[in-house]
Amino acid sequence: MLLAVPDPRAQLGVNEGPLSPDELADVRVFLETGAADPIFARWEGQSVLARCMRGSDALEDALVEEVLRRTKGHHRLPDIDVVGLTRDKVRPMVDGLFPVAERETALGVLEKSVIFLTPANVADAIRSAGLPRSAWNVANLYLGSVGADLLGPDADSALGMSAETTC
Repeated sequence: MLLAVPDPRAQLGVNEGPLSPDELADVRVFLETGAADPIFARWEGQSVLARCMRGSDALEDALVEEVLRRTKGHHRLPDIDVVGLTRDKVRPMVDGLFPVAERETALGVLEKSVIFLTPANVADAIRSAGLPRSAWNVANLYLGSVGADLLGPDADSALGMSAETTC
């Protein structure tokens, strides 16, 4: 027997309706600068948590949409064995730092910690970045890698980044 699980978003009072003019203005500022109010004070919702959920979702959706729009028609990367490439690139470091008995374990951890942004995974990488500014940085990292215009004048054209245990 399956139990019906209540939707936590509904229980928290997250408004799923269209964005208000203030919310749309916040989205525009975020797309250009990466700046976002951490408590989404101008956003609709019955609680701070509801406002944060609504705001974070809207910023992520807008960011993914903008990245896909800017990269439409850009050169697609060939499919590569990302795990194999990661292992090949980090193996010399692992060989120099770890005893033989620990090398496979270390390689296993590292192969899951390095992400190459591709058309197939960029939306998920943006959505899983955690904080809005981190998502904005991931988006700009990808845009720069395919030769598309960055989101704003303050965007870094970095070659990589690290957040928590992921590079």
